[in-house]
Amino acid sequence: MKLYMDSVDAAVFGGSDISIVLIGGFAGYSNFGDILQVLSALDFYKCKLPHACIAVAIDAEAQEIWQKSLPPRFKNIAMPIYMVENGHAHNAPTVPDGWSDQLTLPGAFILHFYGGGYVAPEWGPRKRLAGEYFLSLCKAVGIKAHVYFSGIQVTDDAEACLWRDLWSHASIIGARDPTSLTICKQVLGNGADAKLFLQGDDALPPLSWMLQRRTSASSVRRNCIGVHVSAAYYSTGDRAARLEVLADTAEALASALGPGGEFVGLIAYQDQQVDENIYFQEFEDLVKSRENILLSDWSYSRLLLQECVIRERIEMPFNLVVTCSYHIAYAALTAGIPVIFILDLPYYRQKCDGLLHHFDADRLLLIGLGGKKGREITEFLRDTKEAMYNPSVAKQWFSLTQVRSKIGKAVSEIEAARKAQTFEDILTNYRESALALGELRRRVILMERYEANLQAEIAALRDRSFLIAPKKEVRKLKQEWRRIREQLGLRKRKATTQ
Repeated sequence: MKLYMDSVDAAVFGGSDISIVLIGGFAGYSNFGDILQVLSALDFYKCKLPHACIAVAIDAEAQEIWQKSLPPRFKNIAMPIYMVENGHAHNAPTVPDGWSDQLTLPGAFILHFYGGGYVAPEWGPRKRLAGEYFLSLCKAVGIKAHVYFSGIQVTDDAEACLWRDLWSHASIIGARDPTSLTICKQVLGNGADAKLFLQGDDALPPLSWMLQRRTSASSVRRNCIGVHVSAAYYSTGDRAARLEVLADTAEALASALGPGGEFVGLIAYQDQQVDENIYFQEFEDLVKSRENILLSDWSYSRLLLQECVIRERIEMPFNLVVTCSYHIAYAALTAGIPVIFILDLPYYRQKCDGLLHHFDADRLLLIGLGGKKGREITEFLRDTKEAMYNPSVAKQWFSLTQVRSKIGKAVSEIEAARKAQTFEDILTNYRESALALGELRRRVILMERYEANLQAEIAALRDRSFLIAPKKEVRKLKQEWRRIREQLGLRKRKATTQ
């Protein structure tokens, strides 16, 4: 794999005083959770190091769409670093003209792996190789790499072992679930506990400013259910079975809540990679095909979460959210909305373990492909009420702030050291210039004295030339005088005669 940048961006990146590379869940596509995590990292570093140059590692095939996923105020904060495999973008044409793989580093360099569940066979190798490339580049040019991890999920022991070198270079590692933290400890061995932390998800800060604050129960619409449907390969191993479970859940909800409700499709991922609008349409068609009289007057609509992110305002007027997505569940629980999570893969089981650790367990109901009987769903709705204040979120803020404060302190020290080095370089240059200027002034003074002595000798020879010196001796002295002045580059001055 190779890393490329636009040649202009590469020059700016290498010429910056401090440069930051962000590698994480966001690969350039419009995935709701991935976007929230990269926005969190961008906002953090823009506040901490406003003059630093920030680059985000993305897949090369996302070059045309990556900025369309970001709110307007974030579009000019970072430049892309394209990850390209074997000289070609993954499932894309050859590398475009104007890209350069000759990347250079500035005086100070930060490598931050922000949140996501990418330490897994599917996504881990590409991001790991990108990080290893920058470590080797730092070693080659003799620059210290400041490495941090935050909000990561580690799902595979074999892949985790390959991250050992990167984790060993890191001074801070934040994991978002207990299993990930345990795997990191096992890989790093004894002595690593001081830099390992269990933290809230990196998406928490942007979620907090984007979620519309719900000031009263009247903001929740009656029988309004948010439904997220995903049947992507990484989400389920049985697309048909997942849709059946979702339809069963819809019938159970209608039975518990009564007529006149609404299913709002939460579209969290929609681009050329994945289109969840198609999945929600399949869910809608399946529910309608069952001709359940309880659902006959329920309506269907859609909420495009990417548009909400671009507006930086997410409204969730739901009584309940049914989802196949970790970050939609996370957003709903953060807003105090109970969640039914549909899952069937170990990868998502670990995500749910993280949710159960960070949030109250009675606000999250897990349903596998075997489904749940209507009684369990009815009891869940009866026992779970909307929470206007969620103490679990406060706990996560505390754990997230603990990690961020440590990274922030380290970053501030890097900036201070860089400023001190810059000041020392300026002072050294000033001293050298002052010494050179002093030496030049000394030589000028000596030559001016020498010139004055020559002029005095010439004047004396003129006065006594008819007695002691022929004219050619005078001419010889004048020539010597002119040669010295030309050598010094001094302006010719009219000699004073007595």
